Amino acid sequence: MIILIVAAVISAVLGDVESMVVILAVITMNAILGTVQTIKAEASLDSLKQMSAPTAKVVRDGKTIRSPAGMWSPGTLWCWKPVTPSAPTAACWRAPA
Repeated sequence: MIILIVAAVISAVLGDVESMVVILAVITMNAILGTVQTIKAEASLDSLKQMSAPTAKVVRDGKTIRSPAGMWSPGTLWCWKPVTPSAPTAACWRAPA
């Protein structure tokens, strides 16, 4: 990137405006595409984190809620439901008191 900026400055000093404009356009496109790729990568990473975050449906005070793993209090009833239809049926456990 720095080499391109130096080349653009040298082109400007030598009076080669066409080369300078092309080099600056390349630098600009590179910066824009790099920013877009970074934003997309961060969004993908956030999606993967949400997909891999261990959660469970738990029953607290008679209401079913989704709770992060490790946040289960003693006596909480939590249920596991299979992701695929071919898996065994759902199972429920009560956290030890």
